Amino acid sequence: MKLSTAFLICILVFFIFPGLYAQEIIMEMSPNPVGRGDRFSVDFFIDYENMSAISVDQPVLPDGVSLYKGPYKRPYWLQLQDGSSRKKTLITYTYSTSKVGRFEIGSFLFTLGDSNFITDPNIIRVGLYKNRELYIPYDVGWFFSPGSFYEGQAIPIVLEVKDLEEVMLFNDVTVDPPDKGFMESVNNLGQVDVTEKGGIPLYTIPVRGFIFTPSSSGKMKMPTGTVTERGISSTSKSIFLDILKIPQEISTTGAIGEFKISSWLVNNNLIENENIELHVKVTGTGNINYFQLQPPIGEGLILVNTSEISDYLASDDGYMGNRETVYTFISDSPGDKKIIIPPFPFLNPKTGIVNYGDTGNISLNIKASLNNSIDNTVTESFPFLPKRVDSSGFSSTGRYKNPSSYLWLLPGPLVFLIFFVTGRKKVILGVSIIFIAAAGQINLNRAVDLAIGQYEIGEYEKAIKYFQEARQEFPDNSYLSYNLALSYYQIGDFGKSVYQARDAFYHDPFNSDYRHLVSYIELEGGILYPVELSFNLYPDAFFFLLMILVNTASFVGVIYLVKNKNIYFISSVLLLGLSVLAVGGLGFSIIQKGRQVGIIMEDNVSVKKIPLLEAETVVDMKSGESVLIKGESGNFLFINTGTGIKGWIDRSELKILKD
Repeated sequence: MKLSTAFLICILVFFIFPGLYAQEIIMEMSPNPVGRGDRFSVDFFIDYENMSAISVDQPVLPDGVSLYKGPYKRPYWLQLQDGSSRKKTLITYTYSTSKVGRFEIGSFLFTLGDSNFITDPNIIRVGLYKNRELYIPYDVGWFFSPGSFYEGQAIPIVLEVKDLEEVMLFNDVTVDPPDKGFMESVNNLGQVDVTEKGGIPLYTIPVRGFIFTPSSSGKMKMPTGTVTERGISSTSKSIFLDILKIPQEISTTGAIGEFKISSWLVNNNLIENENIELHVKVTGTGNINYFQLQPPIGEGLILVNTSEISDYLASDDGYMGNRETVYTFISDSPGDKKIIIPPFPFLNPKTGIVNYGDTGNISLNIKASLNNSIDNTVTESFPFLPKRVDSSGFSSTGRYKNPSSYLWLLPGPLVFLIFFVTGRKKVILGVSIIFIAAAGQINLNRAVDLAIGQYEIGEYEKAIKYFQEARQEFPDNSYLSYNLALSYYQIGDFGKSVYQARDAFYHDPFNSDYRHLVSYIELEGGILYPVELSFNLYPDAFFFLLMILVNTASFVGVIYLVKNKNIYFISSVLLLGLSVLAVGGLGFSIIQKGRQVGIIMEDNVSVKKIPLLEAETVVDMKSGESVLIKGESGNFLFINTGTGIKGWIDRSELKILKD
């Protein structure tokens, strides 16, 4: 917020003349609110009787408020409790209004003899009368980033309401379509801004966001927007945009924004009379919804089909994402062929420079078909197989969270203490055998093998049942999470499949199969912007390291007591020092596991702008998408999507990954 000249003067005066008397001046403004065209007064009651020694510097008035008359100085007497009276000064300014809204009346600077006083800014509310009741219309207007605009450009514009003294939702909104061009309503544009006038916070609320694409050049009038709430209707003022013609260099594409183009062939083993699939993909931000991609030219090839895959979202610079076009060619004869991909010129509206995306030409060598009757259909199988429990592997089972696990730090110190007190070697052997015997391995193989058997014959629902039963006894086992992810994928439940795959990764982040499984499922589910998998540290790894170091240090200490050699003493002390580092690593890794990730479990889950069910939707999310959880409010969680979009979501519509 910019400081006014009057306010800067007031600050300077405040520090140069510190002798201010806050108790000497009382300011009153009435009426407030006031009707448009009416007058209001500002009275200053000054505890100073020498009117000739009082001077006033009034602030610069806002547009819509003008001085009607004043200042009018006159004395007044204040009756005291003892019956006497005291002479003071009253100064009155009278102002007239010509516009509606909330206007800041800046600070007045008073000089009272040798002293100075600065008043605080105040707000005057100017409204209209309806059915004899005074109301203040909403200040409705269009917001868009300044710059040059071109025909065919994707221009983000937001209808917003300014200077509200409270945050409000506007559901009754009407916007007519423009005469030349088209507007698409989008959900994730605009944000709530807060400014201050007269010491009062005022809010600017985005009501509707649009991407406007003008279809011709020249001066274009934007349609008005009308909002209605609490019985009050307000309409935005008419605005005009100067739309420029596009440069001749981009007339073939009409592309405006910042883009990158790439191309590739799906299969390099090319045979006559078989499909040759070429993908051309444009990625970036701009008018992805509007530009034209020039088709490639196949020398000696026949273009038989064209299809398009689009994936983009609205952003502050237009649409962000990609458009991928698939061209299918056929060659009816073997030999050397060529595909010529035309250049992709686009205009950067921020710089006014035309850039060229160029993928060049693709040379092909078409082979003769040995048997045209051969079925060349290629089917891709699911590349992941269920895992049996690997006793030689290691995965986090959450032992660091179980207080009883820390009893395994006692064998070594206990043996050392018993030997130190009794000096009996047989005690060492007996205690060691007891602890070794207690370290049995729980076998999961039977339960897992039963579930995998059902998976392999296609009984995925039964496999899920058996895996879940084993999961109840071993909730942190990564093998069970991995196998559940495969089973849910086979029945098409992407939400639960992604959740279980990520759960397996969180419990065993060093297993590359788990990372690959997460990426595969999310890609197959059409999730292009997931929350990145982090390189999680291993609390259980540090716990086991601590257990080994502490016990080893204690047993080395026992050897020192027997052999009485310094090398054993030094080794024991060194191992204890490493134990301290392991404790630090354990604590740090536990903190790192605190990142909360949620998985959307259903399709078409709405992310809200504020934590209310009836609030405007920012974006809809599909099953299997992941989000970072940043906070909560009641039944809503504040989340951040993989594309950086922030909003609120009902906690019942996602499942939180918990270590």
